[in-house]
Amino acid sequence: MAETPESVGDGAIQWNITQIRADLAWSILDLNGSGVTVGIMDTGVDWQHPSLEAQYRGYKPGGLPVHEGNWICTTDQELFYPVDAHGHGTHVAGTAVGSLDSSGQAIGVAPGASWI
Repeated sequence: MAETPESVGDGAIQWNITQIRADLAWSILDLNGSGVTVGIMDTGVDWQHPSLEAQYRGYKPGGLPVHEGNWICTTDQELFYPVDAHGHGTHVAGTAVGSLDSSGQAIGVAPGASWI
């Protein structure tokens, strides 16, 4: 069985998930996004955000992250790791693949997916 937000944390699911009935899809289809990589094209992503770090495709638990091939910066700054100076891209990533927020609530539609 796929690990869905009902089976982790305190089991609470935020309103945005129930509003689009993602929780129903999880239970009927037994899916949570595992094995899927989502591309976030926005203002960037704070790769160290607690709800997103483990889903970052370049994240290596207990080791150094691998940013090459997992992040591209299209600005003149040529940053070599994911950053988000505006916050919008981090919010979008959380909506797509966020795991749990600080209160233990599920925040993403596909919490089992990874992101680049």
